[in-house]
Amino acid sequence: MKTQIRTLLVFLVIALLSCHKQESSQPVTEYGRSAPSKGSLKEKCASQIVLEQQIKENPARGQYLDKLEAATKNYKRSKAPAEPVKYIPVVVHVVLPNSNLVTADLIQSQLDVLNYDFNATNQELKGNPYLAGFMKENAGSLGVKFVLAQTVRVNTTVASFGTNDAVKMAARGGSDAVDPSTKLNIWVCDLGGIYLGYAQFPGGKEWADGVVLDYRSFGIGRKAGFPYYVDYALGRTATHEIGHWMNLRHIWGDRTCGTDYVDDTPVHDSPNFYCPEKGHLSLCGPNILEQWMNYMDYSDDACLYLFTRGQQFRMEAAAAESRAAYFYNSWP
Repeated sequence: MKTQIRTLLVFLVIALLSCHKQESSQPVTEYGRSAPSKGSLKEKCASQIVLEQQIKENPARGQYLDKLEAATKNYKRSKAPAEPVKYIPVVVHVVLPNSNLVTADLIQSQLDVLNYDFNATNQELKGNPYLAGFMKENAGSLGVKFVLAQTVRVNTTVASFGTNDAVKMAARGGSDAVDPSTKLNIWVCDLGGIYLGYAQFPGGKEWADGVVLDYRSFGIGRKAGFPYYVDYALGRTATHEIGHWMNLRHIWGDRTCGTDYVDDTPVHDSPNFYCPEKGHLSLCGPNILEQWMNYMDYSDDACLYLFTRGQQFRMEAAAAESRAAYFYNSWP
């Protein structure tokens, strides 16, 4: 019996250690690991977790967002006519032991996805897609073009990063932001198989502003032998995280039947994973169809293909109130 108990205890210790992941600073001698299983990604996005920690450390962070929320409501009531296309310059930091793994073509493919998704010109919206009762003509189109301003490559000795913004610091094996008050910085790295990405909501620390993406969910059209998440291989992680950067919340409001502060998205009881069936209902009320194809849900990339007009207005309000410096009338 004692032998059995001892064996059980050893097993439990090993199990606990294997479940605990953290940022590693150990040098990597060989690169090219297989992508972790999808089952380890129960929380695809860490943006809300990071935000809550920031508010805990600095209550003024939450007060800023409360003021932005009030301004957003006022903006929605007085929306101006659509303006010409605006340009958002993007700085992509590739922070990997072999930074050349993420090619220029892969980076451009991600920008192409963003330009389709944020302008409602993505392939999925053509034809007659299932939209859970939503009218396709009311799809959100922000009228922006993401353009590559610079690529920064860092061959780091850090095996994987966490959500503590170390990837944004050269002194910790990452890469310092470039013009973070006027350019959208995107860090592409190994997030350790815990999250696909996270973003900083408006109003945070300038040096940390931007989006962090796991390289295995970045871009489309990877070369043979590239380890990636099969179900998150269409570049929609970036669409989701930049939605947060533009002040969009998760569609379920990060709580059971919570609010995303958008009028034309249905109430969700929780995030959706995989590709739900047509007619999938929310538990928050009778006959509420869940909009699992909304970019701010957790469905597989192939099943994410919609921003709503209300989300568009919310992003436009963020652009007017806190992100104006990132929007240019022209770009070389």
